[in-house]
Amino acid sequence: MDAILKLFTSLIPFLAPYPGWVKVLATLWVVITALLLAGLLFTRSNSVPNVVIQAGEFPVVSAQNNTIDVFYPNPFMSQPNLTIEYSSLVDFEIVEQKPEGFRLKLGAYTTGSRIVWHAQGIIRNP
Repeated sequence: MDAILKLFTSLIPFLAPYPGWVKVLATLWVVITALLLAGLLFTRSNSVPNVVIQAGEFPVVSAQNNTIDVFYPNPFMSQPNLTIEYSSLVDFEIVEQKPEGFRLKLGAYTTGSRIVWHAQGIIRNP
């Protein structure tokens, strides 16, 4: 410990006139601060997840029971924020929504109409 205090006092000469306990506190403060900074710099942080927008579109065609299942290319961690763009020629309702996809129940529609969807959320880790 004396060697560390002598090294520290030689690096910071203004600490020489102070008592030994002040030198110990200053040394501990510098060492703890250096360790905390090194820990913050070199540890991996997952605190900011990647928010991803996935999109797709499909033509409205006749379906069994008038329901259409849509699966996202990459599943989300939880239910994403889903928006659907469609023409006025399609009547539907979202029956079910999961992190893997969603299910639409079609009402009245014109064959050839298109539905465009956008889902925003955090992707599930592989």
